[in-house]
Amino acid sequence: MFECQEEKYSQIAPDLDYTESMSNNQTAIKVSVDGGVTWSKITVDLLQSLEESGLKPGYLVLHNGERYHVTTLDDGTMAMAKEARRNRK
Repeated sequence: MFECQEEKYSQIAPDLDYTESMSNNQTAIKVSVDGGVTWSKITVDLLQSLEESGLKPGYLVLHNGERYHVTTLDDGTMAMAKEARRNRK
């Protein structure tokens, strides 16, 4: 009833300009070193590791309306733990 036609696609070389532009994937985030009393805006590259971002354990980060605590895990790697939402009145 239906005929299956195999389509052949040529191999496409990666676009080097595209991969280079990906390294410019930067975003602005708010950072607090005093538990949220004062805030500073910094720019980070989302493709970098957390260790390379310039953030340090103990920082409070505000990104896309969510708050995260920068912490160090037992094995020494850094991680961001999402802060639990408070009941807003």
